[in-house]
Amino acid sequence: MATGAGCKKNQYDLPPSLIEGDQAVALFRRELEWRAITRPFAGSERVEAQTPGGKEGWLVRLVADGDAADLCGYVWRDEEPGRADGTVIRVRFDAGCRHWRA
Repeated sequence: MATGAGCKKNQYDLPPSLIEGDQAVALFRRELEWRAITRPFAGSERVEAQTPGGKEGWLVRLVADGDAADLCGYVWRDEEPGRADGTVIRVRFDAGCRHWRA
């Protein structure tokens, strides 16, 4: 008989986007580093959303310090034929955070 107390979440029990929200924020920040966008951000927000390609994903908003503009982007895991593990992380920027509904 199993009880709810002390049970761990199944590591394979992921949301439809196949990544957790905190992972999406970290992956978006990593994409910015890769593109050499190095301005400081005061915080981050995320919301489950439909990606431009129609898949489940996360819309991430990094709140900029000072007068700089916030940055938004979609993050999701997708399948890619021919890859060893079959999956790839996709990031697509949302110019001007136009799809952010706060």
